Amino acid sequence: MSEADTNRQDDADGTTATGASRRRWSEVAFVLVLLATIVSVFVQALSLPIFLPDETIGPGFFPIVLSVLMIVLVGGHAAYLAIARPMKTAAAERSDPNGAIVTARQLMLVGLVVLALAVGDLIGLLAITGIVLLAGLVLVERVPLRAALIFTLNTLLCVYLVFDLWLGMNVGLRDLFG
Repeated sequence: MSEADTNRQDDADGTTATGASRRRWSEVAFVLVLLATIVSVFVQALSLPIFLPDETIGPGFFPIVLSVLMIVLVGGHAAYLAIARPMKTAAAERSDPNGAIVTARQLMLVGLVVLALAVGDLIGLLAITGIVLLAGLVLVERVPLRAALIFTLNTLLCVYLVFDLWLGMNVGLRDLFG
């Protein structure tokens, strides 16, 4: 039996040694990068007031609550990855041509989040939300452009109505038209 055959030989749990471990490590790497990004958002949000002097919620409330929730969920997934055994069989691993594409799409989504963190202060919350949402729908999720535009515009309208008009938080339009 050659060395290549030995590397492809199924383990006792039905997974290949090379394909499953490579796929598993790429997923672990993605989860760790995502967790680091979320922790970065959490640390930045700590500089914002959670509550204002008039006892209303401040600009730091939602980023802190959402980042804590995401840290718990992504941390739980990281723990699951650490203790769970891969469930794919060798045949399923070979028949899954999208395995590497999914990882590339995940990394593209992380890149969009990093872009949002880098230029968010320059162009405003509403603009960066629209850019990231539209790019994520078109590039990562492969949604048709027309449907992605409609969804993005409706989402931005809802964000504007809730945060700017209802809660009185500036989402960037006041400075733009102001």
